[in-house]
Amino acid sequence: TPALLVVTRGKLIRMIIFGSLLLPLFLLSGTLIAPFATQLAKSVDAFPKGVASTQLITHSTLEGPVEKLLGWTIGNATTGDIKAILGVVVFLAFYIGIFAWYRKQMIKRNEEYAANAK
Repeated sequence: TPALLVVTRGKLIRMIIFGSLLLPLFLLSGTLIAPFATQLAKSVDAFPKGVASTQLITHSTLEGPVEKLLGWTIGNATTGDIKAILGVVVFLAFYIGIFAWYRKQMIKRNEEYAANAK
């Protein structure tokens, strides 16, 4: 994915390793949103013809599995289940923490590039 290209700085072996480790995340997020995607497709008459009505459809190969998981978690929290609400809080804290760490790393890397360019 393009994000892996940026994170691994184009190093092919790193991309393969990270991609292999992230593949279950794509499959999990696709599986979790399949009932929603199927219901949505049926409600707008976009369910594929010739597919059994008991089959689920999804888009597990799209970008953003973490964001799909976050959306699924937030959706479950709207039911009022305390475990789901706590899950959202933990998920958001982790997500924001990883984003802050990544931002810090990119700033440091850009400063190194700027220093080397002089």
